[in-house]
Amino acid sequence: MGNLLYQPAVTVRVVERDERSITKALRKKAVALHAKGEQLLGMEEPSDRRNKLVDEVAELEMDFALEYERMVEVFKPYLKLGNV
Repeated sequence: MGNLLYQPAVTVRVVERDERSITKALRKKAVALHAKGEQLLGMEEPSDRRNKLVDEVAELEMDFALEYERMVEVFKPYLKLGNV
């Protein structure tokens, strides 16, 4: 299929408030997901705390899955697929 290359559709663009808030929220969730994953790695025995962490990780992963469609729609106008 060749090399896929994503390029900005517009050379200069001011990032709007919605897009900044989306990326800020995603970054916060990604950091939380990473931290919880690291905590889980250190826990060997099943416990209430471990079960709670597993539930929190699952919730964050679900948030990312639901956010995916929104991200595609928000950022699609600023990307173009080249070399296809």
